[in-house]
Amino acid sequence: SRVAGELDFSGNDIAFGGSIPELGQASGRLHFTQDHYWGEKLTANVWGMRASGRLTRTAGGDTEILASARVSPETARPLLESRPEALAMLQRIQGSAEASARILVSDHSTQVRVTSSLQGISVRLPRPFGKHSEEEVPSVFNWISRDGAPLEISARYGDKANGIARLATGPSGLRLVQAALAAGEQAQLPARGL
Repeated sequence: SRVAGELDFSGNDIAFGGSIPELGQASGRLHFTQDHYWGEKLTANVWGMRASGRLTRTAGGDTEILASARVSPETARPLLESRPEALAMLQRIQGSAEASARILVSDHSTQVRVTSSLQGISVRLPRPFGKHSEEEVPSVFNWISRDGAPLEISARYGDKANGIARLATGPSGLRLVQAALAAGEQAQLPARGL
């Protein structure tokens, strides 16, 4: 016999566990068979923002989520609550911008790539790092979590700045293993530390 069906979400909270963020107030329809699953026009609250997108199972058996949302500095606040210096930096950023995300979840890893032009967001910093809200600065944020390996985070702020970091998970949370920041050129990780 073959299995097929649909799941309707109407304001449900969905917790996947691990490093995947919880989906709050999820709405939409997920279709499935015994070999495949997919959903379109799905919406949910993720990290305090309303996102919409689609979900599918890839030919390789991974779960791919393509989503879009309007992001603002407030989106990052819950992620930075334990970092007062980072929260102070958020005071210099205002507005909101459209962003697109691709999330790929496999048995042993989760990869997140977020892209945005940042049009609509102003950054109150000296040139070349500051920007007016109408200015576009193509930016990318990557987050790769693999079983048994440090978390890898990288970001690019146009051609102005970029950074990369590796963090290990320990009993007291994340611990910085390596990090590098660069202006103009590509950041290179040191053997350890900053």
